[in-house]
Amino acid sequence: MAKLTIDETEYETDDFNEDQKNLLVEINYNASLQKQKGYEAHSLKFTSEALVKKLRETLEEETKEKKAKPK
Repeated sequence: MAKLTIDETEYETDDFNEDQKNLLVEINYNASLQKQKGYEAHSLKFTSEALVKKLRETLEEETKEKKAKPK
C-alpha cells in the first residue's frame, strides 16, 4: 500500500493502471539517474580541483627551484 502525493493529493499506487505504473517506474528511474549524475558531477569537480592544486604545487616548486639556482 504505497502512497504517492502529487500537488498535495494522495494516491494509492496499488490502484494504478499499467500505464500509470509504467510512468511511476520512469519517474523513479529518472530521479535515480539525476542523483547518479549529480554524484558524478560532484566527483568530477573534486577531481578537477585536486588536479589544479597538484599542477599549482608543481609550478610553484619549479619556480622556487629556478630562483634558488645561482646564475
